[in-house]
Amino acid sequence: MKITYRNYFLLLLLITIIWIFLGEEYHNNFATLVLYFLGFPVYVFLYFKNLGAFSDKLRLSDPILFKKNCVQIGFFKDEMIHAINLFNNPDFEKLTDEELKKHYKLTRSAIKYIALIFLSFPILTIFLILIKL
Repeated sequence: MKITYRNYFLLLLLITIIWIFLGEEYHNNFATLVLYFLGFPVYVFLYFKNLGAFSDKLRLSDPILFKKNCVQIGFFKDEMIHAINLFNNPDFEKLTDEELKKHYKLTRSAIKYIALIFLSFPILTIFLILIKL
């Protein structure tokens, strides 16, 4: 079975929910930390890895598009695509190179799962508190 971003997130979510329902009462307090500490750093790493690969490949294949969307100030100036441009740029949807498309989709997917984990942590914590009442 191929481990995809979605499968990894669902596996962590399933482990967390099973732990909430079947774990001992004292240990249930730590169930949501599984999702947060095993998910958040992994997806942040994958996001930066794919953003770097996407930026490098775009710099080589389409320097004009890269220059238009790269970071303009700071440490990553002229080295990386600005993260905001990943979500509101129709030029990236029209990419023809399959490798570029793959890294573009993986980068967007990683940032979506970062947001999902960030939002699901408080929701599951509130859920856990409500179960204990």
